[in-house]
Amino acid sequence: MAVNLATNQRNADMLATDGQLDELIARASKFGDTLLFKCIRNIAQFNPNCHDTFVAHLENYACMVQQCGENTDLMLELLGTMVYIPTDSWEDVIKKTNFIEFIHNNLVNGFAEDDIVLESVMLIATICRTEKIAELIANSHLIKML
Repeated sequence: MAVNLATNQRNADMLATDGQLDELIARASKFGDTLLFKCIRNIAQFNPNCHDTFVAHLENYACMVQQCGENTDLMLELLGTMVYIPTDSWEDVIKKTNFIEFIHNNLVNGFAEDDIVLESVMLIATICRTEKIAELIANSHLIKML
């Protein structure tokens, strides 16, 4: 029920107030709960007021998504949430987590499910916010993969 409630901006705002979003992210991370991450993704999509909270967790998300392995449902929710985190902090995250290579691997033909490929392409669009990041992506193999 919370997943559907979070698709309304007012409800998403209520779910994210007073540090509740941090607690929700911590609980979802601790247990690897896909449904909680789906709720968090909806909050990210429908509540732009909690942008700073998501930026604070961006590096953790980048690390978690790379450790999903065969759990594509969890990977989809993590990637989907990151799509709604437009920030200039991406440059640091990319360098610390080797994220470009991870995205590249998701774009290899036949390697990932279609939903993962779609979220990866959308994430590339989100990441390209500064000239340096655009240059990193242009010099990688990602452009050829698209």
